[in-house]
Amino acid sequence: MSPAPETARAVARAAAAAFGGKPEVHAHRDEDRSHSVDIVACRDRPSPGLVSYSTLTLHAVPNKIEDDDIRVELAGVAEEGVTDFPNLLATAAFYIIKNRWKAGPGIVFPSLLQEYSLSKTLEHLLWVEPFEWTQLGSVDVGGGLSVHWLLGVPISESERQYLLDNGYWKFEALMIEREVDYWDLNRRPVV
Repeated sequence: MSPAPETARAVARAAAAAFGGKPEVHAHRDEDRSHSVDIVACRDRPSPGLVSYSTLTLHAVPNKIEDDDIRVELAGVAEEGVTDFPNLLATAAFYIIKNRWKAGPGIVFPSLLQEYSLSKTLEHLLWVEPFEWTQLGSVDVGGGLSVHWLLGVPISESERQYLLDNGYWKFEALMIEREVDYWDLNRRPVV
């Protein structure tokens, strides 16, 4: 996977501008080193003690939702001590790259947190609009390509079931009503 350098640079500039702070970029490779994805990290963003992350090169891979190819980058926020969080994002990206998993608001990547033992209460990763950085909702990166960021929100099995039973919008409203710290990997489930 090798995106056009200009689009990758435009994606990196957009993510760094939205996050703020000093960006650090690292390449992540899959187990057999046949695929890679770059991830940017900005410390103390969106607040002290947290780190904001984003993939930078995932948009080179098609992401077909129904009949539309919606190019995405994946973002997330974790406490500074959660060193495996960028690996979690890279794994999610590899599922899209290699297994053609779809990514969009309301889609859950099952058991992803369990792969890295990141939480005792949360198991899955729900993709939502990037409410933390609204300017990343849709970014023109040149060449007629728009990239849409998705924010990964860790959820429990009971929350996943609530989402399935009641729909994305009702679940989102519940999370807002309960003022959930979406980045807290040790929070109690809301249902």
